[in-house]
Amino acid sequence: MSTSSCCAGLWTGQPVSHLGRHYRLAGPDWSAVAHPPPAQVPRITVWVAGMLPGTRPFARAARWDGVVPMRLDGTWSVADTEAVAARVRRHGRATGPFDIAVPGESDPGDAGRTSAFAAHESAGATWWVEAVHPWRYGWQEGKALAVGADAPAHRCGTVDRAVAVSADADQC
Repeated sequence: MSTSSCCAGLWTGQPVSHLGRHYRLAGPDWSAVAHPPPAQVPRITVWVAGMLPGTRPFARAARWDGVVPMRLDGTWSVADTEAVAARVRRHGRATGPFDIAVPGESDPGDAGRTSAFAAHESAGATWWVEAVHPWRYGWQEGKALAVGADAPAHRCGTVDRAVAVSADADQC
């Protein structure tokens, strides 16, 4: 039983017994129970993270509700989104709702960003996760990040957030 399978069992609110190499959710006269169970039925949504060009995380993701793919080298492309969608389909996830939350960086001042969102959506993405790492905003080790009037103009209010691909991208 994998970690995610153990969690899914616990989320039912029913007793779970598992004695494995890494996890022990039972003893001679007891089982594990998590209370209260989540309100979301049949369970909470699970998105599995995976690094391209790996294969195992995408096979695992196909058994759940979505995937959050990443690259170690370079920026995320539409071809990457297509590759992830194909891998997930190849591992048996051809029907039913499934989320692909792709990473990216967009500038609210760029009128062409909605076409980038649409291209990823056509390739299979359901979410665009806007990067908020400090290097994007000019952070350098040992130096303070600019705030207030000196802050970059491409922030949504005071907090960046994930934007649904199909949502109106100009609403920040």
